[in-house]
Parts: sequence; C-alpha cells; structure tokens
Amino acid sequence: EPTVSTRSAQNIADDSADLRGAVDMNDFANGRVFFLYGEDEDAVDDAADEDTYSDIDEDGDDLQKVLIDGDLDNSDDYTEEVTSLDTDTRHYFTLCVEYEDEDDDDVLACGTVREFRTDN
Repeated sequence: EPTVSTRSAQNIADDSADLRGAVDMNDFANGRVFFLYGEDEDAVDDAADEDTYSDIDEDGDDLQKVLIDGDLDNSDDYTEEVTSLDTDTRHYFTLCVEYEDEDDDDVLACGTVREFRTDN
C-alpha cells in the first residue's frame, strides 16, 4: 500500500496556511493525491474512511478537500496553500491518496491528522 506522510503546516497567517505532505506509491500507480482540511477533527478523520475522493462530501468550514495530483505513479512531496480560513481558529488536515488495491478496489490511504491554529 502507498505510504502517506502528513507534515506540519507552514507559513501560517491569519486566514491561510501551507499544508504539506508526501506520498510514495510503492508498487501502485495512478494515485489521486489530495488534502482534507477543516475545523472539525472528526469530519477530517472520518472522511479518510471513504473509498474514493468523490465519495467525500465537503461541509463548509468543517471539511474541505483539494485535489493536487491526479496521476501519481512514483513518489512526490506536496505543498498546498489553503486560504479563506477563519482567524484565530484551530484547523485539522491530512494528506490522502486514492488508488486501486491488488483486488482492483478503490481505496484511500491517508497520513496522520495534524493541526494548526491561524493567527489572530
């Protein structure tokens, strides 16, 4: 299965931050890489239990998703600036990849859920 690492956020401002992470597809191909983020830790964590990117429903400030790579075959590092965040608020995020497992089923692999607080 692919290895997904969620790294700490950087360049945190009052309404934006850079989310960071890395994915190694190992022996798999055609990974769809995306960040999940929002103000509800459970919503971010639970979304990782879905089978595909399209199964995840955004929910305002509680949960957002952003696709950053539609076809990863090897490994790569990612940084994505997210904006329009609420000021002085705790945010949660994780990096995920959708891929086909050895049974040709669509599944997700996600990194650890991390957090940061926007500046006030």
